[in-house]
Amino acid sequence: MANDFNQAEAQNFATTSEVKFKDMSFEQLLERISQLNQY
Repeated sequence: MANDFNQAEAQNFATTSEVKFKDMSFEQLLERISQLNQY
């Protein structure tokens, strides 16, 4: 699942966001994962 999430993150945000996983808070990571799980 982590690899799929990384791929989706790279595709969706590579050109629009410079936020990296290490710079995210735990809450932000949970939010991104919950959004990804909707698809």
